[in-house]
Amino acid sequence: MNWDAIGATGEVLGAIAVVATLIYLAIQIRENTRASKSEAFRDSVALWNDVFEMLASADSKIVMKALVSYQSLEGHEKHHFETLMIAALTALETQLDILGHEFMDEDVFLSVEGFLRRYFAYEGTHQWWKSGRESCAPIVKTWIDERFPRPDPHYDHWGIRAAKRS
Repeated sequence: MNWDAIGATGEVLGAIAVVATLIYLAIQIRENTRASKSEAFRDSVALWNDVFEMLASADSKIVMKALVSYQSLEGHEKHHFETLMIAALTALETQLDILGHEFMDEDVFLSVEGFLRRYFAYEGTHQWWKSGRESCAPIVKTWIDERFPRPDPHYDHWGIRAAKRS
């Protein structure tokens, strides 16, 4: 066997090793991406569970009053409502980041939009948003402004508009 044949065999074996390494790396990257998506989703669910727990323990009279008219609230009631809204919009910011990195399907994100629609359908939330938006990241401001530019008088999830008219 001559040195040219040995060199050619070495080059072929080297090329095969490079291809095998690239295939291995592609598999590892795919597995890592899958694990990252799963972790991001779990973190997102945990964050929203914290928000829901906070909302469940909140004084619902204050929340309902705020939805109708934020301006009618006393100082401590405004603080209470603002704390709830900032918690929810901080969770939204995290979700938008996860979505932006493609660690979440947009279909999953629609439930977040539906949840926030329940609040932004009301005049009181928009009254709060005029000043509360300054506490939010630009991505949240843009997202809210695009999806909920004004209250929706036809959407009354909790029936508080009807109760107010009675």
